[in-house]
Amino acid sequence: MLCTECGGQMKEVVSPISETVHGEVITVQDIEHFECASCGEVEYSSKAAKEFSKKLLSKYAEIHGLMSPEEIRALRKRHNLSQSDFEKVLGVKTPTVSRWETGKVLQSKLADNYLRVLYDNPQVMENEVARAEIRPGGGCYEFASSYDIASLLDYPMREFEAGSFSEDFSF
Repeated sequence: MLCTECGGQMKEVVSPISETVHGEVITVQDIEHFECASCGEVEYSSKAAKEFSKKLLSKYAEIHGLMSPEEIRALRKRHNLSQSDFEKVLGVKTPTVSRWETGKVLQSKLADNYLRVLYDNPQVMENEVARAEIRPGGGCYEFASSYDIASLLDYPMREFEAGSFSEDFSF
């Protein structure tokens, strides 16, 4: 294989590689890559590049005490939430949770702190799920009857049925 920078011969090696993540140099051991003997250029196979990226982010997360992808997935599953519903609870966009759970993207320290509060305090998670109007395993609430609406608004059923609301009152 020839170097794309200088045309020199590339040699396959296994050695540590350092890369900057969020302004901090992180070194990952035992990464397969190609190195040019002439200019020092480094290239990876697509498989090695994916492995390096995953190890790099994992090491950064470990150094900074961030929750692992497995811990984030366990938190979501413990409360029977889909990734979409968990995103609603957290107030993040799709596909954020998927990326956190696969380790493709790291959560911010702020998001990690919030995840830890939810992980350590199941009642807080239940409250957040209720605030997001999510039924675990069932998606967002869909009101099936006027009784459901009245009970959620804390109005007695007889007042609701008696027409005490204006005609433009709707959900």
